[in-house]
Amino acid sequence: MAAVIVACSLFLCFISHTKAQTNYLALGRMANQSSFEKSFNGFLTIDGNYNAPFCFVSLTSAYQWLKLDLIWLHRVDLVLVFGKLPANVFDVKLSKRAWELQNISCNNLTSQLNKTNVTFQCPNGTGRYISVEQGESSTVKMNICEVVLEGQYADAVPKRRNLLLNGNANMSSVYQIINDLTSASILASAAFLVDGSMDSNVYHGHCAHTNEAGFLQNWMQVDMGSDHFVDYVALASRSTTDNNVVLRLSNFTIGLTSQSAIDVPPIRGKYPLCARYPGDVPVASRVTLQCNANLPAYRYIIAQQAVNAGEGYFAACELEAYEPQTMFPNKRKKDDKSDDLQPSTSFRLCFDAKSIDVITNENSWPEYVRVRDWSFSVSSDGVKNC
Repeated sequence: MAAVIVACSLFLCFISHTKAQTNYLALGRMANQSSFEKSFNGFLTIDGNYNAPFCFVSLTSAYQWLKLDLIWLHRVDLVLVFGKLPANVFDVKLSKRAWELQNISCNNLTSQLNKTNVTFQCPNGTGRYISVEQGESSTVKMNICEVVLEGQYADAVPKRRNLLLNGNANMSSVYQIINDLTSASILASAAFLVDGSMDSNVYHGHCAHTNEAGFLQNWMQVDMGSDHFVDYVALASRSTTDNNVVLRLSNFTIGLTSQSAIDVPPIRGKYPLCARYPGDVPVASRVTLQCNANLPAYRYIIAQQAVNAGEGYFAACELEAYEPQTMFPNKRKKDDKSDDLQPSTSFRLCFDAKSIDVITNENSWPEYVRVRDWSFSVSSDGVKNC
């Protein structure tokens, strides 16, 4: 574990660290909280920064909570909480669903009162969500600088690499912001779209933001380095209380292309459509879109604002893309201009205790059927694996 130096004021503790933590399961993932003061939101507990002002502070005392979303199931062994107030006393729980009533309680291994760093051990079990809760009787605000989770990936879905993480990215224009935490003037550039942080506060410096009013280009593009088939895309939205800002992301599109935006800027309707989000995107959330399974492999991925979405000014806090778990050897090539073939085989398979009709054709995906993030092997007799 890293050596740490702790300093506290009346309402805030912070830590100087000498070595980065390992097995950092929650770094850059999703966070939610009961309340937060000013811009000190829950994402600051999973940003890799142990120093003030990069700490979560609740708006009030009494019962407060912080919930971290690991996106996939993990076996969590230890939960290390850094930079709490000496009077903070927390309960830590692990669950598979966001609001599951039957949580796994993690045991406190260190005394909490008068301590600024505490460790919790979770019993044998897996989960996606970690909750840190403060009791109703607490007289101080909930304060945490960092939460470190140690464990390993344990989802039934094989682990896949995000094709966009830290990739080369471009955008149609760049908005300049003042960082809420440091007061520094920075550009909300396309690099923030793929920096690995889903922090929803645009003014923390982890969201890309265009500077185009009205319905101009408002696009962002990421280079995947080489041609890839894309199974699904995930986008993390910004936080806001302004409905006009919410509308800016409505019906956004994801496209694919072989041409860099430096050479050929994306034009709506002129590139292959991967997916379009249906309607308004919830604020401070991560949404996923299943990509058109008939598309060939491409090198560049595009996120673009829809026409008539808000008043322009397109923003996104993270963009991810993942390849299929199983490659489809008969997928059509980019230069195949033939019309879509008529369906040749249909199946009924199970998913979440429901029957789903699946239709395949010989040039799309005859051997595997994809539903959301899962793959099913099928035959004319029905489902082999479900």
